[in-house]
Amino acid sequence: MRPGVCRICHSGPNEITNRTQEEEKFFPECLGCRLVAEELPFGVTALTEIVPLSLACKEDDQLYAAVTTYDEPCPPPNSVDWVSVLAAVVDRFCRAHARCLSRLAGGDFTLVTTLPRPVLGRPDVKARDRVRRIATKVPILRDLYSPVLEPGPAAGGMSEMTAQQDGFTATSPLRGQRVLLLDDLWVRGGYVQSAALALYRQEAATVVPLVIARRISPPYNAANTLIRDEASNGGFSFERCCLC
Repeated sequence: MRPGVCRICHSGPNEITNRTQEEEKFFPECLGCRLVAEELPFGVTALTEIVPLSLACKEDDQLYAAVTTYDEPCPPPNSVDWVSVLAAVVDRFCRAHARCLSRLAGGDFTLVTTLPRPVLGRPDVKARDRVRRIATKVPILRDLYSPVLEPGPAAGGMSEMTAQQDGFTATSPLRGQRVLLLDDLWVRGGYVQSAALALYRQEAATVVPLVIARRISPPYNAANTLIRDEASNGGFSFERCCLC
C-alpha cells in the first residue's frame, strides 16, 4: 500500500497534518476510518480491511445511483431490476478476483453473510434486504450464504458514521470460519466494522467485507479530488482490483 492510500478502505490520499514542503505526515488510515475506530475496542487495530469493487462519487455517478436507488414495492413497468444488475456485477468481480479475495481471507471462504434488515426499523438501512437478495443471486456465493447477524443491544446507536461495540450479534459459533461480508455502500464503515467485530467475537478466523461502492467526495478536499482523477484516468476494469 503506497503512502496516501488508506490501508482499510483504500480511499485517500490520507489526511496530511502538515502541508509544508519540509514535512508531510501520512497516516496509515484515512480520517473517516480513524474516527470509526474510536468507537471500537483496541482502536485502529480493530479495523477490518475492506475490498471495494469501485470508488463512487455522489455527484453524477451511475454506480452510486444504482446502490442508493432502493427497490419500490410495486416497481413501474420496464423499470431497472437493480438487484439483478448489481448481482451480475458482484458475480463477475468475484470470479475475476477469487484468488485475491481468498488470499486476503487466508483460504477459500466458508461463509457468506450480510447485515440484517432492517436495524431497528431505521430508514437509512432499508436497502439491507436488497443486499441479501443480491448475495443469493450470485451463484458462487449463494450456497455459502447464511444470515448469522442480528441487531445487538447497541444497534440504535449505530450509523454509517458511527460504530458500536455491541451493534450486532452473531447468532452461531463461527470458530475457524472465513467470512465474506457483503454490503452495498461504504461511506465511513460504521455498520460494516460493527458487524465484523461481532463475527470476530464468535471466533471467525477472518472477515473480508466486500462492498460494491466506496463513496468518495471530491468537493470535500483536494485528496478526494486527486484519487477521483487518478481513478478516472485509468477507467474501471474488472481485470484489476485494489488487491491485485
